[in-house]
Amino acid sequence: IGAINGVDALGKVETQQFDLIITDLVMPKMGGFEFLEKIKEKQNTTPFVVLTNLSQEEDEKKAMEIGAKYFFVKSNIPVSDVIDHVKLLLK
Repeated sequence: IGAINGVDALGKVETQQFDLIITDLVMPKMGGFEFLEKIKEKQNTTPFVVLTNLSQEEDEKKAMEIGAKYFFVKSNIPVSDVIDHVKLLLK
């Protein structure tokens, strides 16, 4: 299930059950960090993966501190590797 922006994504997470959340950090209406912090505040335990073009070390550190299982920079990782990591999380 996809979402068109961070607000839409949060609404879906609040009303539906998911096995995994994959999010970007750059989204309209609500950025990825705010989205993830709101999920954490609500004590949602759904694992999440960050897939973004932001490659600053601080971004990765912050995402991991919030609870990301993985942090991937889109331009640095083949999609097949992302899929392999997702499969590991879903086992």
